[in-house]
Amino acid sequence: MTSEQIQNSLFNYVEKMQTVNPQDIPANLVPEATRIVDSTISSAMKQTFNALTLIILLGLITSIFLPIKRKK
Repeated sequence: MTSEQIQNSLFNYVEKMQTVNPQDIPANLVPEATRIVDSTISSAMKQTFNALTLIILLGLITSIFLPIKRKK
């Protein structure tokens, strides 16, 4: 198998939400492929959480400096 075929197979595996075994990957490599996919998804979730935390903190800091409008 070429690395491109393996990448396509792993992409399809993730696209199907990991409900089936990765296609076209030798049986002895399936545990390693599953570990790689799980690690990648975990890393992506951490990065997304960090980005959202930064956006929320920037929004909080920005809101502190907004002028207060008082009702008459």
